[in-house]
Amino acid sequence: MNPSSGARDGPRGPAAALAIACLMLTLAAAFPRTAGPREAPQAMAQRSVVVGLLVTFEFDQTAPTTDLIGILFSNVAADLRQAPKSQFGDGVVAKFTFSGRDYPKPNSHISYSQRVRDRTFLDCRYIRVVNTGNNPWSPTNISLTVAGQRVLDRVSMYPRKGSDPKGGLARWNRTWRPVFWETELFRYTHPAKVY
Repeated sequence: MNPSSGARDGPRGPAAALAIACLMLTLAAAFPRTAGPREAPQAMAQRSVVVGLLVTFEFDQTAPTTDLIGILFSNVAADLRQAPKSQFGDGVVAKFTFSGRDYPKPNSHISYSQRVRDRTFLDCRYIRVVNTGNNPWSPTNISLTVAGQRVLDRVSMYPRKGSDPKGGLARWNRTWRPVFWETELFRYTHPAKVY
């Protein structure tokens, strides 16, 4: 205590300053500063890099399904004489799949997107849309956009191939009475070629 003021003075001198500095360093090491809630998303956004090309498929559907839908790119047309050895068929170069459960509204426009590394699947001769289940799906047209470039623009999905030219897509499975849609992709990606 300082007898003249009656107030308590803190320790003085270099030893006290050193003790305070050591205490501060110990606290800083024990409780490191973390990014606050505003900084974390910004830091993450700066580090995340979007890789690949965005591929978007759009359909107008009259009747939805709960089954798995496959969009297949192949250099071989579907062979209806026998069921394919693999789930989606022989000669498939690229496949995109989505669940019909995600699009339950009838008479609606649906859109499905996925990122891919490159656009080589567009060099395939055929595009095929199949339903692996037995619950028919009824799309009326298809559009395809790759990296902002429209490849297919509301192309009609009639007539169907398989057991019913007007039916819903279904049975691309062991039952093998499929109804599916298939067309030559080259007609749209290379329209100047003669077929």
